[in-house]
Amino acid sequence: MTDRALCLALVAALCAGAADAQNSTRKIRRAPGELAARAGDGVPWRASLQAAQEESRRTGKPVFWYVPSVHRSPMDRKPEIDRYMMGGPFSWAAVIRLLSQHYVPVKEVAKGEEAERLGIARGVFIEPGYVVLDAGGRALLVSQQVTTFHPEAFVLPLLTIARQPLPAFGFDGLRPQTVRAAQAGRWQEVLERTTLPARASAGLLPEQLWIRGAAWFRTGRRERALATWRGLADGYPDHPLGWKAALEVEGHGPFVHGFEVYSALPRAADACAPWDGSQAPRGLYGEAELWQRSLRFLAGAADEDGVYRDSTYDFGGTDGLPNVHAAVTCLVGEAMVAATAR
Repeated sequence: MTDRALCLALVAALCAGAADAQNSTRKIRRAPGELAARAGDGVPWRASLQAAQEESRRTGKPVFWYVPSVHRSPMDRKPEIDRYMMGGPFSWAAVIRLLSQHYVPVKEVAKGEEAERLGIARGVFIEPGYVVLDAGGRALLVSQQVTTFHPEAFVLPLLTIARQPLPAFGFDGLRPQTVRAAQAGRWQEVLERTTLPARASAGLLPEQLWIRGAAWFRTGRRERALATWRGLADGYPDHPLGWKAALEVEGHGPFVHGFEVYSALPRAADACAPWDGSQAPRGLYGEAELWQRSLRFLAGAADEDGVYRDSTYDFGGTDGLPNVHAAVTCLVGEAMVAATAR
């Protein structure tokens, strides 16, 4: 079978599976449950930007201002974007610890005189993003369009400002070998390293359960991943990763939608900070490495049946999502075919 015939066969099979979709335009967007709604609450958010700046002047700590949106912004799906941030970076132990100890964190929509002074305005600042202000109110860093959540990339500029050691993986409680396996995409090794021995009396730590679920998910075994994360949420209902796990199980989190990745960064990345949002600096990756990284990401984003269901593009209606997933899967198939030609 030729590559093009293979793609056409894939299209036919997927479209046959999506035949029941009606494209009613009716959008069903569920709110998170009680536990999932707590994702991101591990960060000690201050009551307001004004209160955070007053504390900054007293303590000398810089303000970390998370901007979930800009006043009157036309951005679509703002609640979903905010959930991705709260269930992503603001659920990682490294970020929670960094913001708690070395910053005055606040979450507030950008509006008013202070936002205008800093240029955090509609059509200029694209959410989500954040601003770091020194004790005098000067902007030390403005980061916008944060669309890929990577532990090292996210904390690099914040560690630099706080004069803390570089770099840092997002999660505590993991052995270095497990971290390296996750960064290299050796997910089967991650599973082996987080298997509880038969003789062990204590269960796995929250971080071990999280990365184990991630390994199941990245190897296409979604149901096993969700079962692992349900166990995490049930076993650790007061832990930030328990809240994150609940968010991901309900389909609201960044990991299940492909926004959260753990691949190792090139050594040169340290010298390139700060990044423009989550966009890698030009020249950090060569063409061949870009192809390989992209393919590794795609290979780890499909379900066990080969279908990509990470998209929430429901503008034709929630009942039209199977068509969207079929289209995305076909596009990925074309990319894979193109890769084999290289």
